[in-house]
Amino acid sequence: MISIGVAARQSGLEICTLRKWEERYGFPKPVRLASGQRRYLEREIEQLLVVVRRVATGERPGHVLRELKKGFVANQALTCQELSEPQACKFVDTALAALVKHNVPALRSALEEALSARSMPAFIEEIAGPMTRMVGEYWARGELPIHGEHLYSAVLESLLVRETSLSKAAGGQPNVLLTTATGEQHTLGLSMVNAVLGAAGVATLQLQGGLPVSEIATAAAAYGVRVVGVSATCLYPPKILLGFMRSLRNALPLNVALWFGGAGVNKVAQIPSDVTIFASMFELHDACRTLDLAGAKPLESQKMGGRTF
Repeated sequence: MISIGVAARQSGLEICTLRKWEERYGFPKPVRLASGQRRYLEREIEQLLVVVRRVATGERPGHVLRELKKGFVANQALTCQELSEPQACKFVDTALAALVKHNVPALRSALEEALSARSMPAFIEEIAGPMTRMVGEYWARGELPIHGEHLYSAVLESLLVRETSLSKAAGGQPNVLLTTATGEQHTLGLSMVNAVLGAAGVATLQLQGGLPVSEIATAAAAYGVRVVGVSATCLYPPKILLGFMRSLRNALPLNVALWFGGAGVNKVAQIPSDVTIFASMFELHDACRTLDLAGAKPLESQKMGGRTF
């Protein structure tokens, strides 16, 4: 959930404008905490960015907001209809019911059963990804306490870590370094990426999130990785994320690829040409095979800013 200050920064709007649009047009419609403070859903911020872009082309705010409000309200509750197949819906329903009832064994069992029935990329795209969004909305509507959301993250992450440790890539010399943008502490998405790479046979090094650019670049050189992968959530300000992309690209050796993924990337207006974006885990999995990262040797020397490491 996003505060009004963060919503204003991410959308480029003034706080007073958000309040005025809420009062006049009924959108965005934030959740009100007991303290009276506003909290916005990620999907509302994405819609606000659409409004900003359309208004910039000359459309009237009122017309755009009324149009988007109809579509948002019609699709506000994320349901299993958005999932790709009925079996996925069954697993997610079972897992959510267990989570709401605080039944940890049943939650873990549902996730494990879903994973056993599909590949890791499919598990993330069809089960873990949609369910993570649904858990966030359950909390936003007051149907799940914050400790329930944290429990879900812990159970899912433990499952992903276990599967990664059992993959054929476990223990190998890393070719991909994974981290988050500077200051970003949310690492569940990073664990999803790590599990998909492990399933593709790619050895990785997953760092704690939030490191400065200099530390990421130094680690990439020290371990001779061929790729640095960064996950960014919707909470990360797009302008700051763009600056981070450029800074990290400039700091990395020229022979090291820079990959980005996550909901935060969708809010960056113009991606640098030398940065690769992955929209799905299937794309990521296929890219690893195409580049043969599973069999590649670590880099021995890396050039960065005219220096050799």
